[in-house]
Amino acid sequence: STVGISLPIYPELKEIYITEPLRYLIEPLVIDPENQIYFSQTLKGEIIGGLEDKREYGFHEFTVSLKNTIKYLRSLKEIVYGIEGIGILRGWSGYYEMTPDSSHIMGFSNHWPEGLYIDAGYSGHGMMFAPFSGKIMAEFLADNVKNKYLDIFSPERFNLHRLINENL
Repeated sequence: STVGISLPIYPELKEIYITEPLRYLIEPLVIDPENQIYFSQTLKGEIIGGLEDKREYGFHEFTVSLKNTIKYLRSLKEIVYGIEGIGILRGWSGYYEMTPDSSHIMGFSNHWPEGLYIDAGYSGHGMMFAPFSGKIMAEFLADNVKNKYLDIFSPERFNLHRLINENL
């Protein structure tokens, strides 16, 4: 690290798939812990999602494995009726930035250099949380308004063993 701090943020490779479009069947985001699959349907009718394929943290080659693609399609067909014969249009891989409790780090530490603030490690939740946490960080930096979420998502929670328990 260039400023002498260490953050518990680690890369985890994920694969995402998108199917051919079909009539609108699925309204919410579906998370099935038993089959370790999550997906939703786009406005164009494609089903987009992936598997909870736990790998070792670290950098891996960007690939889309045939094994995982087949597992995703089979699991999808078990859950969504009437999609026999649907094909995968494409798949891609990329990284989540994971923390030990799968929640982002926001704020500062008294042990860090003055003026260093962090808002990172979203563990796949960035599109949901980034606008709100950006507002919180902006209010804190510009107006010194300290929102309660700065304490909840503080980097100090790891040292204090106050991990966030995210239950589904």
